[in-house]
Amino acid sequence: MRDGVPKHREDNTARLATEAARLSGARTLVLTARSHEDGNWDGRSRFRTMVTEVLQADPGVLIDIHGMRDEHGPDLIVGTSGGRTPAWLLDAVTAGASRFSIPTEVRDHGHLSAGPRTLTAMVLGELAMPAVQLEFAARVRDAYLSPRRFDEIVRFLAGIADTAQAADRQARP
Repeated sequence: MRDGVPKHREDNTARLATEAARLSGARTLVLTARSHEDGNWDGRSRFRTMVTEVLQADPGVLIDIHGMRDEHGPDLIVGTSGGRTPAWLLDAVTAGASRFSIPTEVRDHGHLSAGPRTLTAMVLGELAMPAVQLEFAARVRDAYLSPRRFDEIVRFLAGIADTAQAADRQARP
């Protein structure tokens, strides 16, 4: 639910995140049950609280994975929350998208851009940590209908996670 209205399902985003984390050795947090809270939108949701606690205890990079309907156009929309995603992270996303031939649009403002109420905006602002929001079209999130493309998306995400972990290691003393 978002502002009292049912939200469309974002099927297979948890699977994308867990498979990419498995390949890269990164950590992942996913919802394992349906919730009436919108963890991305509701500032007091259990999911947002958990993400905040984890990042405060052990700082890192948020790669916030979402699903969008195919009607939005490209296979991937990258939300930068007003252009606040660090250049190195945005470069890792766009270079990886190019390597895997993923039609991509970067949005600093507007719909699916990681607006001010999103988890990505909160991590970039309040926590002052690197973050990016990735919105994947339904057509690339279905491992049964398109197993090769699903695997490519997982490898794309694992590559971003590898880059983020390397940057995080360099930033720490």
